[in-house]
Amino acid sequence: MFIYLVYTTLTIIAVFIDQFFFKHYANMRQILILIGTIFLEPILYHPINTLSYLKGYTQFLFRRRQKWGAMPRKGFEISS
Repeated sequence: MFIYLVYTTLTIIAVFIDQFFFKHYANMRQILILIGTIFLEPILYHPINTLSYLKGYTQFLFRRRQKWGAMPRKGFEISS
């Protein structure tokens, strides 16, 4: 929980510093959406990212090859 609070605090400070100096966001609604995303990112995005990382790492360790299948080139058709 401590890490989560440190992460959110530092990110919110960075957003406010960025807004103070560069004014990237047009209105307060955009800033509030960004702050909401700050709180949801560690809960929603990071577990998916970690699972994908672990899946790829185990496939690498056990030398499982990905099979993409044949992907022949089609080129561009020139229409007259």
